[in-house]
Amino acid sequence: MTAQSKADQYDIASDRGISKKLLKLKVKERGLQRKIDGVTSDLEADELSEFQMLIDLLGDYGELPLGKAALARAEGKGNVTRIGA
Repeated sequence: MTAQSKADQYDIASDRGISKKLLKLKVKERGLQRKIDGVTSDLEADELSEFQMLIDLLGDYGELPLGKAALARAEGKGNVTRIGA
């Protein structure tokens, strides 16, 4: 989609009473969610299984900074920043 056609779509939505700002936020959110979903697409079956097990074990802890760091480490994202170091 070209920038002009995207702008045209936002104008059409605005004409129908939809806030451009909120629509742009939703579009951005969906794009970021696609990126998040794609993070694990390169994992092999055994790695994906281990990753899912880690998510299940962490529960809500996985949404906290330390839990996210553990998940990133398990995904092989490399170095994890040490807090307070």
